[in-house]
Formats: sequence, C-alpha cells, structure tokens
Amino acid sequence: MGFLSRSCHATPYLLPKYFKFFFMISCVVLSIILNAAYSFAQHYNFTLDFEDGNLRGWIAEGEAFRYQPTWGDNPTARNRGQASNHQGNYWIGTYERYQRLSGQRAGEIQGDGPVGSLTSSSFVIPKGILSFLVGGGNSFETRVELLVEDPIEGNIRVYYATGGNTETMSRKSWDLTPYAGKKGRIRIVDASSGGWGHINADDLRFPLGTVDVVDPNKIMVPPEARILPQYHEVTQGEDAIFESRSSSAGRIIRETWLGPDRLKGKGGRFIVSTKGLNPGSYEINLSVLDSYELKGEAAATLVIKPQEAVTYQLKARALPDTI
Repeated sequence: MGFLSRSCHATPYLLPKYFKFFFMISCVVLSIILNAAYSFAQHYNFTLDFEDGNLRGWIAEGEAFRYQPTWGDNPTARNRGQASNHQGNYWIGTYERYQRLSGQRAGEIQGDGPVGSLTSSSFVIPKGILSFLVGGGNSFETRVELLVEDPIEGNIRVYYATGGNTETMSRKSWDLTPYAGKKGRIRIVDASSGGWGHINADDLRFPLGTVDVVDPNKIMVPPEARILPQYHEVTQGEDAIFESRSSSAGRIIRETWLGPDRLKGKGGRFIVSTKGLNPGSYEINLSVLDSYELKGEAAATLVIKPQEAVTYQLKARALPDTI
C-alpha cells in the first residue's frame, strides 16, 4: 500500500489535466478493494440441504450415516404418524434406510443401533442467525452442534440442539454474531443406540452478506471480572451494595454472585442485607462468563460493624410538695 499511495499522489502531476480526475478515482477504488481483502462473500463447500442426494463436503464417521441422506417422508411411508417436515426431497434421518435406490422400499429403517457423526467442511462464521431443522431424540447424544476452531484447544462446542422425541423436525436458530470471523464446523451426532437414539436434520440457512475474517492465531483473553467497591464497611442492619465493572473482548452474557450464608445473585448489581448477619468479615465472589465461553472471577470484602450500644440516663427530680 505504501508504493500505491506514493504513486497515487505523485503521478497525476505528470498527466494531462483531464486524466487527473479519472486517475484519482481509480486510485480510491483500488485502495478500497485492497483494504477489503479480508472481507468476502462466502461460498460454503458443503451441501446445506442435501438436495443433491449425497453428503458433499461432509465427513461421515461410524455407521449411523451409511444410508444418508434419506429421501421423502419415510416415517409417513411406514405409517409412523409423525411427518418428517423435511424441506425439498432429501434430509438426514439416522433411523431411516431409504434413498430411492434400486432394491429399497419406502419406509425401510436401519433403527437406533448404528452410531456415528457427520461433520461439515470448515467455514468462516458470519454475523447473523443460522437456522435449521432438527428432530429425533432429545438427549445430548443425538444433537446438531456448532464447533468453533481454537488454535490451542481445538474444536470447542458453543451451541447444540436436539430433537423432541419426535420424527417431526422443527426449526431452531443460533446467533452466530459472537463468533463471527472465526472458523467453524457443523457436526451432526448420533451417539445413542437406545430408544430415540437417532437424529434428524435438514435445511441449514446461513445469513447472507460478506464475512470478516479474524486472525485464527489470536489468543482469546478471559474476561476481567471486577467488583466495586473492593472493600465495603457497613453497620449491622444496613444493606451493602456491590456492582460489577467487568469487561471482555466479547459480550458478557452472565454475571453470578455468591455472598454470606451462600446468598446468590445474578446481574450487574448484588445487594446484601446484613440484618441477619453477625458482625465480622465476609467474602463476596463474582463469576463472569462471556460470549466466547470464557470465565473470569473476582472477590471483594464486606465488613459488618456492630451497632453502637444505646445508653439511657435517668434523672431524679423531687417535686416541691414532697420536700
């Protein structure tokens, strides 16, 4: 950019006047293009709706996805009474065994026995909402999840969704904005062989627009938890008020407090009533969680002073008629 900048400033004086305007405009446009090198309209290298009838761009492990994607409303074809609610023709359903191939019959199943996972190619996470269809079992072992790539810890799960013990898929959504610019993957998991040990998924819809890339080697710093005041002295019976002044590279999504007698609280302010507490020193703890799933902790001190003793003075006065 240094050479380009010098060229754009020097060259117009060597050109005829009517070229100067067009030359400067060209320099501005070129500068914008070069400076936007880390923003782009993303093309996903894996199928989002499985409508090609294959698992292009996805890596299957285990046996659960051997007959995927499945074709049509296979649950209805076997009179299950729970329509799949899939979009288009093909979808993921690890209970199913029908791809409209020769020798197969609509309604065939492979059952809950096989297990495995299906992982998408890597992509840059955009800002906005990702929505998708999910059904099947409602346990953690049967889920759709978003993994964020971390240069130190590897793939970190930041969201997951399950079915509701029904073959009928419903639409779920995740806000991708806290992780925008990082690399991620979608993983569909069937790790159960028990009842409702299967997962249904279809029709991933990513937000449109350009994607800003974040340096993958950037090390995320945990949030800085901070309590004000650090030291708070009150008289027994008064309320003690503490506030969180925490900060984070992302968004702070949860603040939890722990005080005397295991008193708990949430949010940016914590009020401790000292009416039932004995005079003495107590620790106030704050735990902070940010949008990158990183935690920070802080502590403060509460000192309760005893109330001052109240003294009474009695004065005797003789009445005149008693003397």
